[in-house]
Amino acid sequence: MSNGFPNASFRQYWLYLYAEIKEEDDGFFRKIWKGLRILGKLTSEVLWDAWLELLFLALFWLVIAKMGQGRDLIVSLFEPDGLYTEVRIFFTIVTVIFYSMSMWIIPAVFFQQKDDYADNKPNYESSFHKHLFFAHRILPLIPFWLMSTVLFRQAYADWIFAGFALIEIVILTLFKGSEYEPRKKEGRDLQAVEKKRRTGRKWLMIIVIVLLAVSLVWFAIIYQKKYTEAKRVFALILYLISFLMYFFYNRKDSQLIAVVKEHAGQEPKPKTKRYNWWATVKTYKANSLFFAGYLIIQLAIVVYIFKWRPNIDFAPESLLLFLFSFYVLIIDLFFYFINVSNARRFVAGFVFVILVVLYNSSAGINLNLRHYKLDPNPESSLVNQYERLDFQHRYEMLRDSINNRDSIAPYPIILVSGEGGGSRAGMWFSENLIAFDYLTKGKFRDHIFSVSTVSGSSIGLGTVMAFWEQPMKGDSIDKRWLNLPAKVFCNNFVGSSITGSLLTDLWKTFIPVDLSTHDRNNILQDEEAFFTQKALMEVTQEISTGSDQEIKLPRNIQIPANERILAHDFMSFFYEKDPYHNGIRFRAHMPLVFVNTCRSNDGRRGIFSPIRLSGDYFNDAVDITAYLYDKDVYDEAGNKIPAFRKRNISLGQACNTSELFPVFSASAYIDSLGNFVDGGYHENSGLKTTLDVYRKLSEQLANDTKIKKGSYKIYILYLKNGETDRDLYKSQRAEPPLLSPVKAFFNQPFTGSAAYFEEKARHIGLDSSVEFVNIALSNRVALDTSITSQRSKKVGLELEKEMLNDLVMEIDTSKKQMELNFPLARWLSHAVIRRIRMSAQIPLTNNPKLMQLLGAVNAIYIRKSQENHFQELQPMQIEINSDTLLPLPDRAVPAN
Repeated sequence: MSNGFPNASFRQYWLYLYAEIKEEDDGFFRKIWKGLRILGKLTSEVLWDAWLELLFLALFWLVIAKMGQGRDLIVSLFEPDGLYTEVRIFFTIVTVIFYSMSMWIIPAVFFQQKDDYADNKPNYESSFHKHLFFAHRILPLIPFWLMSTVLFRQAYADWIFAGFALIEIVILTLFKGSEYEPRKKEGRDLQAVEKKRRTGRKWLMIIVIVLLAVSLVWFAIIYQKKYTEAKRVFALILYLISFLMYFFYNRKDSQLIAVVKEHAGQEPKPKTKRYNWWATVKTYKANSLFFAGYLIIQLAIVVYIFKWRPNIDFAPESLLLFLFSFYVLIIDLFFYFINVSNARRFVAGFVFVILVVLYNSSAGINLNLRHYKLDPNPESSLVNQYERLDFQHRYEMLRDSINNRDSIAPYPIILVSGEGGGSRAGMWFSENLIAFDYLTKGKFRDHIFSVSTVSGSSIGLGTVMAFWEQPMKGDSIDKRWLNLPAKVFCNNFVGSSITGSLLTDLWKTFIPVDLSTHDRNNILQDEEAFFTQKALMEVTQEISTGSDQEIKLPRNIQIPANERILAHDFMSFFYEKDPYHNGIRFRAHMPLVFVNTCRSNDGRRGIFSPIRLSGDYFNDAVDITAYLYDKDVYDEAGNKIPAFRKRNISLGQACNTSELFPVFSASAYIDSLGNFVDGGYHENSGLKTTLDVYRKLSEQLANDTKIKKGSYKIYILYLKNGETDRDLYKSQRAEPPLLSPVKAFFNQPFTGSAAYFEEKARHIGLDSSVEFVNIALSNRVALDTSITSQRSKKVGLELEKEMLNDLVMEIDTSKKQMELNFPLARWLSHAVIRRIRMSAQIPLTNNPKLMQLLGAVNAIYIRKSQENHFQELQPMQIEINSDTLLPLPDRAVPAN
């Protein structure tokens, strides 16, 4: 083994490659060509050596920098009233350091073992000589640079931070050790040079440490008080830490290379039949101890997350970076281990083949599907004793309401549809329905005949139904209930999905036994039930105490499962014991609810419904609740489904089965019925089911002789949170041919089927007896200049503007409009929640059809002589003053 280490220094390795290429370089262009060849070879070696680490970094960059969810995470990281405190900043820095160390660290023991096993091979090059030490000191700095870059969206921000990184590399190069420069030049004393550089490194470290200390103090002072300035200081902190990490890596590399040289200079010991592994460990004692310690720390954190994840709450970006750092460490360690010898590679390949064969041949083990079964709810259900009622029973209740009304005004019948869209959809759906109930003193819900939700709006449905279960005091609703959706959807519902996808559920996939009943699906169900109940308790306490101050209960408060409304039996929300007959009846004031999902086996629609679905209008839907609850259910062959497959489910489970986003959630398996995934895969508007209800309802109303014509009017209310652009002929860019089918496949249920059913509902609304009311989330920029709200005093107008810059999705200079990027995921910052709540007020004055609907509901209960009832029932100032909204010119109003 040669004692020279040209791979320890970029300059020396360049010269080494230059000498290896046996080619004339007597001309300028020949030298350029040779340099390009060396650059290509060097680049390919670096990419081959670090492709995994760079791949994970690219994924992190895509999530944080290019997805709306990532931009919202950045906003929430620095917003004044964010979910987390300074602890989140600390964990973010720690995970960046972890990722950097996972990229740098190597197990020297395995390197030496490989060299020892290959000692007699001709032309063998030592592993220590092939490892690019210089590259593995610079590449681990990329996580710090990348994290700094994704904080900003300003033009040329990427180039600016790339320039800072280049400056850092130049500075570090000037102060690197001269032991990496073995060629002695004439008249140059290397010892004197190294002494100067050592002194320079010492002063540079002192300067960096002082600057870091000052930056940390300054950041602590301005954090959550300033926004852009805090981001700049945080980026500076990351760059300064990267300097210190490089010094650390440089020192440890120097020590390791010294040990390798010393070991290579020793007399070779006589070979024995059994390899002396312990002697190799002692040779590289410092490296081995450090690597083992770092590995133990990583494993301890993983075990902690794996074991106690339901009881802890990490911010998504910290969790994502840590898990990436762990997999980089483990995967690299695995390949270092098996590459020691041909025997290990053979054994690893053989085991891999055996596992593939085993998993593909055993249905009981393959992907551990049993773990994702829809778990039964332990709460008993009335429909276990009695059969579910059908559409006709609920229709007869509607007919009585129409005929028994006191007003001569037409009775409004409302059919509600909620579009999918993650927490954004849940927030938009619940925010509006609770506000409409407030505006009508709790009467709006009485006129809702059916609700059809899909994906994220199903979670909003859970919030609304939890609100409907709360007792009303008097004939009005306390204005504090308007804060309920914000209290629910400001929580972190994405962390458990990341943990499950990358850690717990992923590992359980390869374990042939069930070690735990928890998976990312039921953990999310528990979180949604917990935070919904916590929000209910907070609002209830605010009302009971009469406090105008927001009450926040501890995040670790103990709430028993049986006290969480979403954990109650699904059917208990719709049925009660009939005191006059031996049976059950529908609960008053509770509409029919249709929670839509999709069976992945054939793409069919699945529905959770309190009533039996008839084959005349719901003929293409799988009646999941019939399969789970009904006593007499037969398959298409006429065979009765065995009773042992019956199980009760909670409202939270039904809603969760509708929102099983790709990757973030696993499909829910129901015994022999199939796997069910996010309802958006089939149709993302919820209007398909609503139109089925409308056709059946309108037919019965038209044929019912007991109901007078003109005594009712149907309203199809569509709560839309997604794209509102209907320009079918707008200019489109050409797409790569291979990606076009994938994009079409993905967009079809979201902007294909959903758009079709929206236009179909709009066309039905042309009938005088039906009105289509579209309540669309406006993503136009609007600033809040009010200083009356508590939050506005804390945040301030300047911070509002700065946070909006991070949320801007698109700028159309021709229309002078800016569009906000509302994230499609299970995380909403307070800044986004604030924008959604502001948008919910716009239709109250700018949507005539909505005003007509609210007026029709109030007309049933309010005498005509009462004037200005809308003004009397205006919602409280939800953190804004409507008169002080500053929209940009030509702000679009959602069209109907």
